[in-house]
Amino acid sequence: MANMLIGWSDWGDAATVDEVSAETTSFEGTQVQATQPTDYWEAVSSTPYIIFDRGSAQEFNVVAALFTNMASGDTWRVRSADTKAGLTSAPDYDSGSVSFRVAGDDDTWDRHHGLIYRSAGETNRWVRIDFSVAGGTLECGRIVIGNLFQPTSNDSYGRAFGPQDPSDKARTDGGALIADDRTPFLTTDIRLGFLSEAEAYGSVFDLFRRRGVRNDVLYIGDPEESTYLMHQIIYGQIARIRPLSLPQFGRYEARVLIEEML
Repeated sequence: MANMLIGWSDWGDAATVDEVSAETTSFEGTQVQATQPTDYWEAVSSTPYIIFDRGSAQEFNVVAALFTNMASGDTWRVRSADTKAGLTSAPDYDSGSVSFRVAGDDDTWDRHHGLIYRSAGETNRWVRIDFSVAGGTLECGRIVIGNLFQPTSNDSYGRAFGPQDPSDKARTDGGALIADDRTPFLTTDIRLGFLSEAEAYGSVFDLFRRRGVRNDVLYIGDPEESTYLMHQIIYGQIARIRPLSLPQFGRYEARVLIEEML
């Protein structure tokens, strides 16, 4: 078990997509840096890859490929290095070829997520992601490479989470109940009740200031969850921010509502 994570693709979105294989017209590799995951990268290949250049060595602790069509037996591999050549010859980090789908992900989900979590972080300039796709075509809506914030004390008890259904319902004159069918989305309402001063000002304040309710964030309830990780990954936007508070000396508190982006 690990404490929750929240942040954004501060490493990946500041990087340049240096090389990408088998991209198709209008579905280029750079689409994985776009906020909206419906703007996806499509690669017609059973072994597509993408390489990012950050320009200088910077820290990250999460690599996530989100909203994909990866099947249950498909795999991926993440490598990082300080030189492009080192990605294949002598990477500083190499995940090896591992199963793509996270725990709890099955075919009842419309799109599928992959997550690499590095608790101690990695500091490199280059990242390469390779996919092995049995179906021969990869679709990937978003790639997040970031140094997400992880509080020393986990979020407080009382976390609210789960799918929300925005569908409207109405009755006809004859009494039939008709639903305006819309796609459910995931949401979570969390309270960080035991923040230090450094965490409150240096991390959470900065998250609220830079992301607000207008920019994307990635929330992961427990990145080491071995059964229900898929249920705890929410890529979306902050729907409501409450001001940071100081309920007692030396202890800061924050509360935030996050809604999934589709």
